[in-house]
Amino acid sequence: MVCRVILLALLTVCIASAVDVSGHSGSRCLCRTVKEGLPVRRITKVEIIPRSSSCDNIEIIATLKNGIQVCLNPEAPRVQKALGRLMERNSSKPNPTI
Repeated sequence: MVCRVILLALLTVCIASAVDVSGHSGSRCLCRTVKEGLPVRRITKVEIIPRSSSCDNIEIIATLKNGIQVCLNPEAPRVQKALGRLMERNSSKPNPTI
Protein backbone atom coordinates (compact mmCIF):
# COMPACT_ATOMS: atom_id res chain seq x y z
CA MET A 1 0.00 0.00 0.00
CA VAL A 2 2.81 2.44 0.92
CA CYS A 3 4.57 1.55 -2.32
CA ARG A 4 1.45 2.50 -4.32
CA VAL A 5 1.18 5.85 -2.54
CA ILE A 6 4.85 6.60 -3.23
CA LEU A 7 4.49 5.60 -6.89
CA LEU A 8 1.37 7.74 -7.22
CA ALA A 9 3.20 10.72 -5.66
CA LEU A 10 6.18 10.26 -8.00
CA LEU A 11 3.90 9.96 -11.00
CA THR A 12 2.08 13.15 -10.00
CA VAL A 13 5.38 15.02 -9.65
CA CYS A 14 6.57 13.77 -13.05
CA ILE A 15 3.35 14.78 -14.78
CA ALA A 16 3.30 18.18 -13.07
CA SER A 17 6.86 18.89 -14.17
CA ALA A 18 6.22 17.72 -17.73
CA VAL A 19 2.99 19.71 -18.15
CA ASP A 20 2.70 23.37 -17.28
CA VAL A 21 0.03 23.20 -14.57
CA SER A 22 0.40 26.86 -13.63
CA GLY A 23 -1.48 28.00 -16.73
CA HIS A 24 1.44 30.07 -18.03
CA SER A 25 2.10 29.60 -21.69
CA GLY A 26 4.48 31.43 -23.92
CA SER A 27 7.40 31.32 -21.54
CA ARG A 28 9.93 30.75 -24.31
CA CYS A 29 9.87 34.22 -25.77
CA LEU A 30 13.11 35.70 -27.09
CA CYS A 31 12.43 39.15 -25.65
CA ARG A 32 12.47 39.55 -21.88
CA THR A 33 12.40 43.35 -21.93
CA VAL A 34 11.38 45.75 -24.67
CA LYS A 35 12.21 49.33 -25.58
CA GLU A 36 9.59 51.87 -26.55
CA GLY A 37 11.54 53.16 -29.54
CA LEU A 38 14.88 53.86 -31.22
CA PRO A 39 16.08 56.30 -33.87
CA VAL A 40 15.61 54.72 -37.31
CA ARG A 41 19.11 55.76 -38.38
CA ARG A 42 20.62 53.34 -35.81
CA ILE A 43 18.72 50.30 -37.12
CA THR A 44 20.16 48.09 -39.86
CA LYS A 45 17.82 45.09 -39.69
CA VAL A 46 14.41 44.29 -38.21
CA GLU A 47 12.98 40.84 -37.52
CA ILE A 48 9.29 40.46 -36.73
CA ILE A 49 8.52 37.17 -35.03
CA PRO A 50 4.80 36.30 -34.92
CA ARG A 51 2.98 34.67 -32.03
CA SER A 52 3.61 30.95 -31.75
CA SER A 53 2.92 28.01 -29.49
CA SER A 54 6.09 28.82 -27.56
CA CYS A 55 5.48 32.59 -27.19
CA ASP A 56 2.20 34.49 -26.95
CA ASN A 57 3.76 37.82 -27.96
CA ILE A 58 4.61 39.38 -31.29
CA GLU A 59 8.32 40.14 -30.99
CA ILE A 60 10.26 42.78 -32.89
CA ILE A 61 14.04 42.44 -32.77
CA ALA A 62 16.07 45.31 -34.21
CA THR A 63 19.75 44.90 -35.03
CA LEU A 64 21.65 48.15 -34.57
CA LYS A 65 24.61 49.38 -36.61
CA ASN A 66 26.95 48.35 -33.78
CA GLY A 67 25.60 44.77 -33.95
CA ILE A 68 23.57 44.87 -30.73
CA GLN A 69 20.10 43.36 -30.89
CA VAL A 70 17.28 45.19 -29.11
CA CYS A 71 13.70 44.08 -28.56
CA LEU A 72 11.05 46.67 -29.36
CA ASN A 73 7.49 46.96 -28.07
CA PRO A 74 5.23 46.30 -31.10
CA GLU A 75 2.39 48.29 -29.51
CA ALA A 76 4.42 51.45 -28.84
CA PRO A 77 3.52 54.35 -31.18
CA ARG A 78 7.19 55.26 -31.67
CA VAL A 79 8.01 51.70 -32.73
CA GLN A 80 5.09 51.61 -35.18
CA LYS A 81 6.19 54.95 -36.64
CA ALA A 82 9.80 53.73 -36.94
CA LEU A 83 8.67 50.53 -38.69
CA GLY A 84 6.68 52.64 -41.15
CA ARG A 85 9.77 54.73 -41.90
CA LEU A 86 11.91 51.63 -42.36
CA MET A 87 9.37 50.15 -44.76
CA GLU A 88 9.28 53.42 -46.74
CA ARG A 89 13.08 53.51 -46.83
CA ASN A 90 13.28 49.94 -48.10
CA SER A 91 10.49 50.34 -50.65
CA SER A 92 12.19 53.38 -52.17
CA LYS A 93 15.31 51.34 -52.96
CA PRO A 94 15.30 49.87 -56.46
CA ASN A 95 14.93 46.10 -56.56
CA PRO A 96 17.67 44.38 -58.57
CA THR A 97 16.40 42.32 -61.49
CA ILE A 98 17.97 39.07 -62.48
